[in-house]
Amino acid sequence: MSNNIFNPATAGLGTKVITYTYTTAAGCSNSDTALITVITCSNCSNPPIANAGPDRASCNGNGVNLGGSISGGANSAQWSGGAGSFAPNTTTLTASYTPTAGEISAGQPILLFLTTNDPDGAGPCIADRDTMIVTFQNPLIQQTMTGVTGVCRPVNGVTYSVPSQAGVNYSWTVPTNVVIASGQGTNAISANWPSSGQAGDVCVTISNGCGTQQICKNVKLRSAIAAAPNSIKGFNAACRNEVLTYSCTKVGSADWYIWTPPVGATINGSASNFITPDTFVVVTFGAAYTGDTLRVRVEIAQVKALRKRNTALAERLLFPVLPAQ
Repeated sequence: MSNNIFNPATAGLGTKVITYTYTTAAGCSNSDTALITVITCSNCSNPPIANAGPDRASCNGNGVNLGGSISGGANSAQWSGGAGSFAPNTTTLTASYTPTAGEISAGQPILLFLTTNDPDGAGPCIADRDTMIVTFQNPLIQQTMTGVTGVCRPVNGVTYSVPSQAGVNYSWTVPTNVVIASGQGTNAISANWPSSGQAGDVCVTISNGCGTQQICKNVKLRSAIAAAPNSIKGFNAACRNEVLTYSCTKVGSADWYIWTPPVGATINGSASNFITPDTFVVVTFGAAYTGDTLRVRVEIAQVKALRKRNTALAERLLFPVLPAQ
């Protein structure tokens, strides 16, 4: 062996034992061995060649279609390995492999082998073998992206993310001149918008052996603060223990609406400020409600001086909610 490369010309004829040893940073080590037989092929004019095809992923434990092929002097081949079944049989190069319940439960990769026939029996040629791997993967879950929909240039450290899923590949794209500062290949990125950074879609393509999913969020450029909602709809009187729905006018540049409940009432179950991207809320007036004001303000997310700051851009007294007489 030289630089982890086995050279049969240097090793010479015969069966050779190859040992691989791995040592961790903590000093723990383990090793495994493999046998390589070096023969003379000078008299084998057309050696057989086996190609087990690409590795496959079993989605949710389903069977996988194999893509084996043979060439050279081979005229047949047979699949082996694994505890599952090959259909229609082990001699079909493009058979399907169905793992057992135990293999699915274990979740470990499965090695499958494609071995050719020996084309000349006792002659100088020998059978060839190739290996492929079957891994187990879960279907992609439906995901949504978290992140702001507007930025004020220049700004650094704008974050976008999707929930993490094991065994999944992530590939992010951002608008023109926007830079992915960190996180490419993971479920979360940090992006920088220079003065030349453009508006557009921040997208992530999520993929594994079960499929591909793309999620995008459109990001606009902002140069002014958000306007205040100019109206709110709902009853101007409420009884104790009554539940009413209120809504405000939509503000195009808003990321969130922050609702403040009257004293003695809750908004969507919260007795404190309730933050939502929606323009409507459900107010529950409790037994202690004696009359107060329902408020909402608009908020835009922006990033300055390397820290994320949610700035209160507009606040207005919107609707008096009084106890019914």
